[in-house]
Amino acid sequence: MRKQALKKTLATALLFAFAIGSLAGCGNKNISSAQAAELNQDRVIRIADQANYFTAKVALEKGFLKEEFGDDFTFELSIFENGPAINEALTAGKIDLASYGDNPAIQGYSGGVDVKIVSTLWLSDNAYALIAGPNSGIESLDDLRGKKIGYAAATTTHQLILKILDRQGISESDVTLVNIKRVEGNAAVASGELDANIAEQPFEAALEQTGGKIITTNKDYNVQPIFVLASGEFARNNPDTVSRILKAYDKANQWISENEEEAAKIVSDINGNDIEGVKTYYKTRQWTIGWDENLTKGLNESIKFSYDNGNIPAIFDAEELVDTSFLEKAGLYKK
Repeated sequence: MRKQALKKTLATALLFAFAIGSLAGCGNKNISSAQAAELNQDRVIRIADQANYFTAKVALEKGFLKEEFGDDFTFELSIFENGPAINEALTAGKIDLASYGDNPAIQGYSGGVDVKIVSTLWLSDNAYALIAGPNSGIESLDDLRGKKIGYAAATTTHQLILKILDRQGISESDVTLVNIKRVEGNAAVASGELDANIAEQPFEAALEQTGGKIITTNKDYNVQPIFVLASGEFARNNPDTVSRILKAYDKANQWISENEEEAAKIVSDINGNDIEGVKTYYKTRQWTIGWDENLTKGLNESIKFSYDNGNIPAIFDAEELVDTSFLEKAGLYKK
């Protein structure tokens, strides 16, 4: 029954995100404490997840959240395409806990989204690749000038392509950057609509779909973090609950490391993706609930990068966005 509910949520999440975007566009940006309490009076904790993320799905499916909370809460998991869509849901007061990357977190917070980073979810130096089509004429990074390259705006793929171009001494005006949904990018390379695209693991599936080749990965540019974030309203009102969710997530990660096959099947059954690709996704990431000062440093570098590229109006300190008190309370943060 739970898997059926999650599959239904997966199928409807993009429509849900579109509806939230419409609400946000009408100026529904400030949810009062009374409204937030009313939204959550049924004791439901609403979690925004992404397709191949393991931790929340396993914590729910294997009962780690149930073990921690008993019948105190019901958990609803919604699958979103990317961080910007989750920001829209947070703005509209529809999400309590979420997982996404540094760029949408930075841009959302800078734009007034009430959110706090409370932990990492995973880290990877092999999560994204620039994949060129077979007829693109791209054999190396030196061949990027004059090409059409796909990325997803305000996400990690956006930052990565700009870093690649900058290191090669190529300006944005020397290429055509095309904002495209992640799920459509590889198909656009295969059809020749794009010359290249920033694709996500599993790369084998992307190469099979495009018939292309990997030009570079994020390994030479950055270690990619994905974070666990909480709605500011939810975190302020429920600090103990946030800490206990992180404890359940940590238990789920430990279980996954010892039961990779079953965990991959859980994720594959929910999102409908090929199980071998799901396994590759897991193995190319370090799944960890925690924090260290290197992450704060990296986040400050991403904040400066966002400012330098005109994505945020002013630089702010990462410590404004990060709150490690929940990890500390859970015993999962060691300075």
